[in-house]
Amino acid sequence: MTVEEALSLLETYGMLAGEMEKFLADEKIDTFFELQAQRAKLYAQLGKDGIALLKQDTRGQAMLREMEPREKALIFKAKTWLNRSRNNTDRVHSYDVHGFSPLGHIFNREY
Repeated sequence: MTVEEALSLLETYGMLAGEMEKFLADEKIDTFFELQAQRAKLYAQLGKDGIALLKQDTRGQAMLREMEPREKALIFKAKTWLNRSRNNTDRVHSYDVHGFSPLGHIFNREY
């Protein structure tokens, strides 16, 4: 892999991160996960060798430094969405009635 190929893959990786932020903000989670899968494939294509090349090149170093805060922000937003989703699910399930069957109580009653 050449430095130019690695830079191209990293640029696409960064573009996908930006798109993921938009879809996460709009709560289009299915699309968010599809983009995450595409991003994982790009990362696999980069591999350790591609990342090592980027760390040696000045343009690659600049791109990596530029992407770090965006990655942290994306992780923070994804965790926030996950926590909010879990809280909403817990709230919904808190109204579930467990161990109570009104039908069974009517038929079990002695008159």
